[in-house]
Amino acid sequence: MRFLLSLLAAGLLLAGGFMAPAAAQSEAPTTIILVRHAEKAEDDADDPSLSAAGQARAEALQEALAHMPIDAVYTTQLQRTVLTAAPVINAHQPEVKEHIVTRANVPHHVSSLADTLRTQHPGETVLVVGHSNTIPALVEAISGYPVAPLTEEQYDRFYLVRHAGDTAPLLTVRYGAPTP
Repeated sequence: MRFLLSLLAAGLLLAGGFMAPAAAQSEAPTTIILVRHAEKAEDDADDPSLSAAGQARAEALQEALAHMPIDAVYTTQLQRTVLTAAPVINAHQPEVKEHIVTRANVPHHVSSLADTLRTQHPGETVLVVGHSNTIPALVEAISGYPVAPLTEEQYDRFYLVRHAGDTAPLLTVRYGAPTP
């Protein structure tokens, strides 16, 4: 997996089942990595922390992204997204931005964040840590490819989109301990 991510970070583009140099594209591609927050602690808090498994998964995310340049990280205001991103932030020292989400503003959150990612980060690599109800919609808004909804038990995947003009190939990557 590190080899594949290194190839993507080196400017190669997964398209139509084959690898093509990103230089062939008319503009610098933006690499967007979208991941659901790691496993949350089982408590009644409105803003739960990460469980031990979630902390391990956050470290596994950093290991999976260790060889990629991370220029910016977007989280929500909830600590489970911030704590999931923390190892990546500590290792890469990227620009960190908070994008507020509530149950009532999910459609607006998705459309405005997708626009921001497409327009504000040309040629950069950006990590987005969200929630089970935002990540699939964001993936579709950015790539044009629908992805299955995430269940409450699914934490072991991230989506990598290489957005360049009208093309946005999608790659789903599993990391850390498997989940259903």
